[in-house]
Order: sequence, then C-alpha cells, then structure tokens
Amino acid sequence: MFGKPILHGGVSSGILNALVAEDLPGPGTVFLEIAWKFVKAVGVE
Repeated sequence: MFGKPILHGGVSSGILNALVAEDLPGPGTVFLEIAWKFVKAVGVE
C-alpha cells in the first residue's frame, strides 16, 4: 500500500514524547494532554 515499511503511530508518538520530555523544555517535563495528528505515513529507512 505505501511501497515501504512504515511505523505504527504509537512508535511515532513515543519518539516525539521522549524528545519533548527529555530535551526541549527540560528533564522531567510532563504532558497534561496530547493530540497528535499525522497527515502522512512515517517511513522506515
């Protein structure tokens, strides 16, 4: 269907959560609410 392997949305969300929680605002950041909307498939290379 996509012509290449793709990631499950849960994996994509986990990677983004780790980035935001550990690196962007600072260690220990906690999300109170998240609403991800993926408009394209995330391919694996």
